[in-house]
Amino acid sequence: MNILMFGWEFPPFISGGLGTACAGLTKGLDAVGGVHTTFVLPAVAGSSAAGAGPGALSYRAGSGEFVNAIRFIEIDAAAPPDSAAAAKPRRSSYSGASLTGEAMRYAASAARMLGTVDDFDVIHAHDWLTYLAGVHAKKVTGKPLVVHVHSTEFDRSGETYNKEIYKIERFGMDMADRIVAVSNYTRDVIIARYEQHPDKVVTIYNATDKHLVTRPARPDAVQRPLVTFLGRITYQKGPEYFIEAARIVLQRNQNVSFVMAGDGDLLPRMKSLVAALGIADHFSFPGFIDAAGVAELFARSDVYVMPSVSEPFGIAALEAINAHVPTIISSNCGLAELVDSVIKIAPDDCEAIAEAILTLVDDPAYAQRLAAGASGELRKVSWDESAGSLKGLYAELVAEPC
Repeated sequence: MNILMFGWEFPPFISGGLGTACAGLTKGLDAVGGVHTTFVLPAVAGSSAAGAGPGALSYRAGSGEFVNAIRFIEIDAAAPPDSAAAAKPRRSSYSGASLTGEAMRYAASAARMLGTVDDFDVIHAHDWLTYLAGVHAKKVTGKPLVVHVHSTEFDRSGETYNKEIYKIERFGMDMADRIVAVSNYTRDVIIARYEQHPDKVVTIYNATDKHLVTRPARPDAVQRPLVTFLGRITYQKGPEYFIEAARIVLQRNQNVSFVMAGDGDLLPRMKSLVAALGIADHFSFPGFIDAAGVAELFARSDVYVMPSVSEPFGIAALEAINAHVPTIISSNCGLAELVDSVIKIAPDDCEAIAEAILTLVDDPAYAQRLAAGASGELRKVSWDESAGSLKGLYAELVAEPC
């Protein structure tokens, strides 16, 4: 079975969980066998597949492994990045009206590329930035279309959502033969807010590469317990709730440090807020960090907090659990459907978040039990299992009459 897959990012050039998920699923499809994927993504200066064109048979993913049953085609989409941005292994984040223009350029480039692609059975488009390309490919070829919803505009922006992005999302879902949601939480949003028929929407969970993140012995030089936030510093991720919870914690225990790792439009405001609250001595802002940096950070972390306003899945929290870090997540998080041995709290309940942090810091034995329990629950989550479900979905679509 041959799949034409449209994506916006792939390791090591990522901005968040989307690229990680695309890598995990494609490697999973490679592992389960019987699926050959052509992955189309925007060209990024300096990427290892740049210039390789349709003949590229493999791509070095963030894990350092080769994917053998996938080839990559890089097409023009975004305006060329400046030299500073090009040096960083990531793509654009998911906000701003300019991205609608990039999505249209991507779709136009994909249309020109279609004639160079061998025959394929199913089209698979990841997130709204590629939906226009996927719909065009369906119209030209008549092949079934799967759209994969990793995040919605309501997750990213709440009720102040971008209406143009919403229209693209809705159009892609309306035109799709199947819609994949990364959690039942997201499936419910798709059905309610995008008016999609329940029979059309399938939940396939994300996962994590269990071998990527390990937790070595903690360095003796580290004294203060470290509480970590890792993610895009945007409205969706609730960074201000993390900072307010930190303020409350420090009123009761000054021997705690906090790190807010990531980049985003709210980063300058969060730095100013920390300074205004007088807690800058307890905070660090390392910015965007790569996979090796994430592993090193989790090795030093005593608590991980994900206070997202709306989190379709939560790959970063899954990686923290995999690194045996006691974890606090928002109750508005798809991962909450899979893992019980975490503390689940309303994202804006800063008092409760602070209380949970203090409990984990003050009771290492309980924290260790919680981390061990969550890590054990991860055994039921794997990219191979998710890829197997995806392969089954492809097979259903191929078997259905046109």
